Amino acid sequence: MRVLLRQRTKKTWSRVKDGKKTNSPEAGWRYAVRLLTVRARSARELKDRLLERGFSQSVSAQVVRRLKRCGLVNDRELAESVVRWALEDHRPHSRREVEQKLTNLGVDPSLSADVLSVWDEETEVRMAVAYLTKRLGKRRDFSSSEKARAFRAALQKGFSFSSLHDAFRRMGWSIFEDQ
Repeated sequence: MRVLLRQRTKKTWSRVKDGKKTNSPEAGWRYAVRLLTVRARSARELKDRLLERGFSQSVSAQVVRRLKRCGLVNDRELAESVVRWALEDHRPHSRREVEQKLTNLGVDPSLSADVLSVWDEETEVRMAVAYLTKRLGKRRDFSSSEKARAFRAALQKGFSFSSLHDAFRRMGWSIFEDQ
C-alpha cells in the first residue's frame, strides 16, 4: 500500500511504501542536489547523508558517481577552497585546525596532505604571530603569565611548539621567562 507523506523540508512530498522511502536514484539525485545548494560537500559526506536518509549503498554510490561526472562534486576543489579560505580569512588558523576541518568534511587524508603542501612552516609561523597578536592585543608590555596563557591557548588551537617558538622570537619575546 502506497501512502503520500509530507516531508519537513520545503513541503515536498515523498512516496513511502511499507514505512520505507522509495530507493530510486532520481530521488537520491534530487536530495543530493538540494544538499549541494546549501554548500559544497565531499563525496563521502554526500554518500553518508544519502545513507542516513535511507537510500541503499548502491543508489548512494550511483548518485555520487553521477554528481562527480557532472562536476557538481569535486573533493580536490573543495579542499583547495577550504585551504584558500583559511589563508585569506582575517582570523588566524593553524595547519592542524585546517587539516581537521578537511577530515570533518570527509576529504581523503592523502588529498588533504597534498592540498596542504602550500601551508609551509613560514605560513604557520605567520599565522601564529597573527593569533598571538590578536589574542594579546596591540600593547607590547605583557606579563610572563599573559604570554604563557596565550602560548597555551595557541597550542590548544593546534599551532606546533616550534612554530610558536619562532613566533615568540619574531615578536621579541622568550617563551620561558622568569616569572
